[in-house]
Amino acid sequence: MYLRKYINIIFFIWVLLLPSLVVEAQEHTQLIIDAKDDKVNLNAHAAFCLEDTYTTIDSFVTKGSETCLLKNIIVFPLHVTNAWVQFEASNKTDERVYLEVNYANITSLKLYKHVAGSKPVLIGIAGNEAPIDEDAPTSADYFFDIKLQKDSTAKYYLHVESKHPIILPISLTANTKLIRNVTIQTFIMGFYFGILGIMFLYNLFVYLFSRDRNYIYYILYILSLGVAQAAAMGYAYKYFWPGYSEFNQYAVIITTAAASIAAMTFAVYFLDLRNTAPFFRKLLLAAIVGYILAIIFGLWEHYIIAYHIINYVTLVGGIGLFIISLSLAIKGSRPALFFMIAWGALLVAVI
Repeated sequence: MYLRKYINIIFFIWVLLLPSLVVEAQEHTQLIIDAKDDKVNLNAHAAFCLEDTYTTIDSFVTKGSETCLLKNIIVFPLHVTNAWVQFEASNKTDERVYLEVNYANITSLKLYKHVAGSKPVLIGIAGNEAPIDEDAPTSADYFFDIKLQKDSTAKYYLHVESKHPIILPISLTANTKLIRNVTIQTFIMGFYFGILGIMFLYNLFVYLFSRDRNYIYYILYILSLGVAQAAAMGYAYKYFWPGYSEFNQYAVIITTAAASIAAMTFAVYFLDLRNTAPFFRKLLLAAIVGYILAIIFGLWEHYIIAYHIINYVTLVGGIGLFIISLSLAIKGSRPALFFMIAWGALLVAVI
């Protein structure tokens, strides 16, 4: 369960190449949080409004809530930058209940609580341009205490605004289960980044003794890949630059493009494309230019254009690298064979 979640987040750019994941939800019912529940999936039960018109809680409650659809939405259409989620919950436990958002690259999240007979009240703010909550769990995901006492019921509105593509896996979890889940998550991510660190150090030492230039490009790829994944998962903001939230509007675009450029550069030199396949080398160099353009558009604050460029260049470049390595492997190149196996395994994992 956890491994699959993080594979999807690590390679989120590939996920964005797929159409928005929208399926019919089950009958809309009040969500009951019980002690036996591990998590209550909100995506399958909440109502979603994707209209850009409603930017304030008052406008949404007055008119927008009527336009919400009972759809199970996780990956939003790329053009959506403003959305609302509404649900009703009842707490049957003696514990605090938390709304959990399992994706970090979202600009702003605001949670409102609405009790019958009163006005909606803002009870939580999060997002990668909001200040870091020092009391939050070690996870880089977002958590809201929904402030719901035992045997109480309330309606909630989650306002999502983002300069980045919106992926919104959301759930409700009681405090004890939340602590357990975060502990497992932290262990898995520490283990994963530890493996990346070991690979980085091992190949650095090999380069120092061998002076093989291929290792330099591979080391840069591992480093940039780790930074890109840390940025996409929110760990970079939480631990590396917590006081510079404004950098998050560019961080994922820059680090993802940089990791892709490093991958293309490593492929060019490892496969010796200057001599073995000059035409393919030009194609990869063109892809690198595409990623540079994505960085420029990102810095220019044309975020959607930047993400579109990254998506399409990654699609063409990813498939192209497999075809290039396959064609060279058929001709008898052992480096190409190893590269094809490794790259093919990556593509299969992503799909």
